[in-house]
Amino acid sequence: MEKIIELINKTLVPITIKIKNIKWLTAIGDGVMATFPILMIGSFGTLIAYFPNEEVLAWLQTTPIYHISLTLGTLSNGLMGLIAAVAIAYSMSKQIDSDEFTNCILAVMSFIILQGFTAGSIATSGMGAQGLFVAMIIGVLIPMLSKWLIDKGFYLKMPSGVPPMIERTFAALVPTLVVLLLSGIVEWAFSLTEWGNVITAFYTLIQRPFTSVAATLPSFILCIVCGVLVNFVGVHSTALTNLWLPFLTAAAAENLAAVTAGAQPTNMVTEIYRAYYAVGGFGCFFGLQICMLFAKSERVKAVSRVSFIPAIFNINEPVLYGFPIMMNPIMLIPFLLAPILNCVLAYVTTLIGFLPISNGVISSWALPTPIRVYLAGLGWQGVVLTFVMIAMDTAIYYPFFKLADRRYAEEENRSEAEAA
Repeated sequence: MEKIIELINKTLVPITIKIKNIKWLTAIGDGVMATFPILMIGSFGTLIAYFPNEEVLAWLQTTPIYHISLTLGTLSNGLMGLIAAVAIAYSMSKQIDSDEFTNCILAVMSFIILQGFTAGSIATSGMGAQGLFVAMIIGVLIPMLSKWLIDKGFYLKMPSGVPPMIERTFAALVPTLVVLLLSGIVEWAFSLTEWGNVITAFYTLIQRPFTSVAATLPSFILCIVCGVLVNFVGVHSTALTNLWLPFLTAAAAENLAAVTAGAQPTNMVTEIYRAYYAVGGFGCFFGLQICMLFAKSERVKAVSRVSFIPAIFNINEPVLYGFPIMMNPIMLIPFLLAPILNCVLAYVTTLIGFLPISNGVISSWALPTPIRVYLAGLGWQGVVLTFVMIAMDTAIYYPFFKLADRRYAEEENRSEAEAA
């Protein structure tokens, strides 16, 4: 075990730290995460606008609720790429100390220009999930280009005494000219190709193939393994697991767009799979929480009293550091097995037709998992499967929990004997 820990510290931890220090990756992760509140509200709007009961839906269509829900659902999903471009540009600007205000405006303008023109009108089909990859590029490159131009002195310098707002406006003229001119040239160049615009080209050549690889079961298992191993040695896993987030989110958005259009969703592995590896928190600790109810050691009993309620809302830190799971060789095996087997079970039950494919609705990670999977369109099957997962996780954790609990109890008894 010491060799395993040493290997993790020598390989994965340095990689995680380097990834965490890569500003553009951090900006992409933060930017995509920033879209979640809007996507959540929009998802609930879609749920209402496409309510599965025909009688209820017929009544809703006679009320303002239907129009409002349809508007929120359609626009939030349809503008996901645009929102991500602004959020990524803002995050990147903050990290490299560039002008956030100017860069966010330029990100909006560039993204709209790159949509292309059809019969003299701006195309809108690429403003949603289809334009996510282009949004990432725009959000990262525009702040970098803007800062480089300013640092090199390519801006209009104003005399001293000019109000800061006016000075910033004139300083932004050159970066604005360069960014918009480059965007126009790129848009024109791609309009001559078979794809017609940048969004379609990047989606076809890059985003769709990347999503097809990242949003698969083997890839997601790799995500879990990396996250568990760095968590095990005390490093937060999000630096690694967030690498999958843009593609899982894009896959979910494609499913939601399909449902909205009256078609069947096709992407099996989407953002909802993050709920399967986090039933009770990352590592599927709710099964362990059930085991802890039968603890013999006072140490585990004390942890159980403060960790059970947070685990319902998928908060795992009290167990991760209190049990502890971190740096505890006894618990590494179930820490790996439980989330992997949960995802495999979800995948297999979808393949055999028991579990529906997610409708792409994104909800808060802090929602109890049964509620979260139900909102994602998995119905009663998803709720039942969640409780099956909890039972399986309990069985996986139990023998390892028993061994650790016995060891803690023996240590407590020895301490009491020595004190006596």
